[in-house]
Amino acid sequence: MPVTEDYELNWKPVDRQQAYSFLVEQHDFNKERVEKTLDAIAPAKHQKGLGDFT
Repeated sequence: MPVTEDYELNWKPVDRQQAYSFLVEQHDFNKERVEKTLDAIAPAKHQKGLGDFT
């Protein structure tokens, strides 16, 4: 498989309604746990890279 360095990653805020619908309504995840997790990640401004975990 060819390798390229010609790409750009763009992180966007989580679409809460779409995530909730997918996890809770379509896949029967626990409603309270999903809401708690969505609340926890909402303040995140950007995605961390692997280099941030050293």
